[in-house]
Amino acid sequence: VAVWDNFIGPLQISNRYKKVYVKYAIVHMHLIKQICDMALSKEQVVKNVGLRIRQIRNDKQLTIEKVAFDSGMEYTQLSRIEHGKINTSIYHIYKISRSLDILISEIFIDLP
Repeated sequence: VAVWDNFIGPLQISNRYKKVYVKYAIVHMHLIKQICDMALSKEQVVKNVGLRIRQIRNDKQLTIEKVAFDSGMEYTQLSRIEHGKINTSIYHIYKISRSLDILISEIFIDLP
């Protein structure tokens, strides 16, 4: 409560309300921690990575055939990756990122 007093002290709030604010803040900190600690399932990660690859490919106006060819794979395999149907290897994601002319980290940037 002493730390909290330093934060809300200038507001001239009674001690009774300070205790309510502290309890409120603690509850919300726990909720925020729970949300931040949520992990995606394997299926969600595979789907999100595939969607991100497709988004980047479309933004660069590249065909699936071109990216697949430059990545050394069949376009059907890249299609399955983009649709989240298969869990591909890091090596394939690396090859895809090279053919998209991006850093591999850009594919994973939106994952929580």
